[in-house]
Amino acid sequence: MPSISRNFLLTLLIVNLFYDFSFAQKFLALDIYHVTGNMKRIRFHENDNLTLRIHGSRKFFTHIITFLGDSSIVLDGNWIIPLSEIDKVRIDKSNSLVHTLSRGLIDCGIGFFVLDSFNSLVNNDFPIIKIQAVKESAVLILSGIILQRVMIRKYRINSKRRLKIIDVTF
Repeated sequence: MPSISRNFLLTLLIVNLFYDFSFAQKFLALDIYHVTGNMKRIRFHENDNLTLRIHGSRKFFTHIITFLGDSSIVLDGNWIIPLSEIDKVRIDKSNSLVHTLSRGLIDCGIGFFVLDSFNSLVNNDFPIIKIQAVKESAVLILSGIILQRVMIRKYRINSKRRLKIIDVTF
């Protein structure tokens, strides 16, 4: 056997060994089953942010996944939460453009209202706060808030939306 092919096979073996260890062996899967029979899977790996709500709570918590067990997850290194205790998972699908646009709309609405009121005060116009300026500012602010809220989905964990830990170790 020539030395080139022996070196090539040795390189392939080493790359294959490192490939198996180069990705996370476990991940948290949120499987969403649709009426049409299709399934969508959202994956969470270690060191990902997870926003969730626990049974009996009304508040969502955002934490970093530090470890995935067999039937529980460890958040921020000290919270051990069984998967059966998770009530809802919140997914933020927005990107930096949506964040910038929504924040800009809210800031423009506040700025427009403040500048219009200040301009009326300087020019001694009455009323200082105009109804038209309030309406225009409210439209800008509300459109920014709606843009933020549209990009966030909440998934209640039930038979159609299952949360499980997948282990892909060979």
